[in-house]
Amino acid sequence: MVILWLFMSWALLLRPIDDVDMFTQIKLGELILDQGRLITHDPFTYTLSAVKIPTVGWLAQVIFAWLYRCFSLHGVQIVHALLYSSAFVIAGISASLNSATRSVDINLFSLGAAVLLGFLVSFTNSSVRPQSFAVFCFAFLLYVAQSDWRLRIKLLALVPTLLIWQNTHPSVMIGALAMGVLVFARWIRNFTKSDIAKPWDISLLLIIAVLAQLSTPLGWHIFDISTKNAQASREWLGITEWLPPWHESVRDAILIFWIALTLSLCLVIKLRNKLRLGDTVLFILFTLLTFYAARFAVFWALSMVPIWAIWIEEAKPVNLFSWRGDLPISKWILVVTFVIGISIVSFLVHTMRPSIIDQKTIPAQGIAILKSVLARGRIYNYPVWGGPLIFAGYPQWHVTVDGRLYLYEKTFWIDYFKAAQGKIPLQELVKQHQPDAFFLHPRFHQQLIEILGHSQNWCKLYSDAQCIIFLPCTK
Repeated sequence: MVILWLFMSWALLLRPIDDVDMFTQIKLGELILDQGRLITHDPFTYTLSAVKIPTVGWLAQVIFAWLYRCFSLHGVQIVHALLYSSAFVIAGISASLNSATRSVDINLFSLGAAVLLGFLVSFTNSSVRPQSFAVFCFAFLLYVAQSDWRLRIKLLALVPTLLIWQNTHPSVMIGALAMGVLVFARWIRNFTKSDIAKPWDISLLLIIAVLAQLSTPLGWHIFDISTKNAQASREWLGITEWLPPWHESVRDAILIFWIALTLSLCLVIKLRNKLRLGDTVLFILFTLLTFYAARFAVFWALSMVPIWAIWIEEAKPVNLFSWRGDLPISKWILVVTFVIGISIVSFLVHTMRPSIIDQKTIPAQGIAILKSVLARGRIYNYPVWGGPLIFAGYPQWHVTVDGRLYLYEKTFWIDYFKAAQGKIPLQELVKQHQPDAFFLHPRFHQQLIEILGHSQNWCKLYSDAQCIIFLPCTK
């Protein structure tokens, strides 16, 4: 498992930072650190400068900002890799808790295969972002809930975990759903087998998980923000991770999910007489969630790791790959080995990769050129480029829009799409936004770019496959 842990961390560190919203998160965290308070009015956009904004994920913003200031983006990436890879290791360890009730001795092959399969399914969703906290907390929640720890110890472990989770990435609802399945299965077993104790402890943990969804500065309004974000992402803008896994724009990226789902169905058919109710319901529930939006594949993969480990062990021939666990060595040796391994991996990745930022998805060259000629001003921009522009130019630059989709009303997006399609006269658009530069996407803004190209007032500064920049011809 240690080797697999290092492999997953290596794979995550090899992946450059490609989530553009991370840059806005870091800047917000820096402002919180500097001002010693939560940010309630948007400092980055000129379109929302007078609007009060909700404080979502503030704790992740603070943590990432502190890591960036102390260790640069490398520190942010390393912590992300540790959280993400550790989540799958914890999910693998949880398999022993599941198997204890059915006397299944899971060997190293079955466990490793389950962990690796889960990691591969989730890898397309493994970008550096606050979700890494949710992934780790989700795995830890399921582990503690199924452990034989005393209730007091479980509460001491889970209450801070839930608070951290909801304030770094408000998705505790996913954990509550998984807990609900465990509670349901435990109570059914209690009713059918009277010798099994009533699961009051895990039922209490479920209630706490449900209540933890309110443990943010927004209280009940967190549900409004979550609903609006899902609506904007899925219905208004068609953000890929919010689309179903069979949608053409995500079908290739989530191919491993379909392979794993097919394997799971084959195991269900083979083990149909041995399936536990809790495993089956959890499998169905999280499969349906992933069918709703591809982004839930990461939680599907984590919840399936302990189930896959048991299913693979029960399905394979008894003597096939009959290795038994890791070597009986000291935990401290494992910790030291892991720390040394991560240090070596980090050093090698740093020396092998020319840039920690993905140059194919982030228009770093265009931003650098704009920064050399525009000291300050308003930038009418493509939403995806908002984060990198904020990161590079705030407080001198203010953008039109960024990736915090829940901040903008539907009317804003209607007007924005009209402008991109050239349906709003350029003179009217300039009068409304008073931009000092246009920072556009060559395909998304194709019609607007054509209009700017024929204008005598705007001149093209730079263009590549990611962006095209226009400045007033007098600049």
